Amino acid sequence: AAYSIGVVASATDTQMGIVFAPLSLDVILKYQPVAGLFFSPVRVSIGGSVKCLSGSCPHDLQVNLRSENGADEEGVLQDVGADGRFSFQNQLPGRYRISVDEVG
Repeated sequence: AAYSIGVVASATDTQMGIVFAPLSLDVILKYQPVAGLFFSPVRVSIGGSVKCLSGSCPHDLQVNLRSENGADEEGVLQDVGADGRFSFQNQLPGRYRISVDEVG
């Protein structure tokens, strides 16, 4: 018998914007149970660049990424590169707020 198996996300996961991949797996059951099926929450990269109005930006800028769902009140800090770019890797999908701070 052939089946399509998928993840049913909880209400909390759905509210946070978490999605799973793959969306579904097709399996065929013949004589024994199927094992080794794996679904994983999708992770994303969030990035951008900072442009200072005065032209050149201070060398000690940091960007703070905070989830709007309140899960991480402190957020995650990332240094801004010399070219003004920043990137946060391996984040869950969702809505975020980004702020820029000068260290020191």
